[in-house]
Amino acid sequence: MDKKSFEMVLDEIRKVVDLLRYFSWAEPQLKAMKALQHKMVAVQPTEVVNILNCFTFSKDKLVALELLASNIIDAQNSRPIEDLFRVNMSEKKRCKRILEQ
Repeated sequence: MDKKSFEMVLDEIRKVVDLLRYFSWAEPQLKAMKALQHKMVAVQPTEVVNILNCFTFSKDKLVALELLASNIIDAQNSRPIEDLFRVNMSEKKRCKRILEQ
């Protein structure tokens, strides 16, 4: 991906994060994620963390991660994403399964 395309994708991700912060509940956030999923085509793990941090509960973060999983590049360096789920082992395992798909 060239630098201009990368900057465009990064800008779209920033817009998504801003939009998600606008909503206070997970249901509209997840609806927005589904609607904007096609705009997030090459997402770095650090950007995924920024998006997931917009959600309050781990279960909602996992649903959002499922929506983003196919668009994550450099999934081998997904440690920051996994660290979001370090408290509950079953959630951490589910996170790893999602990232391995």
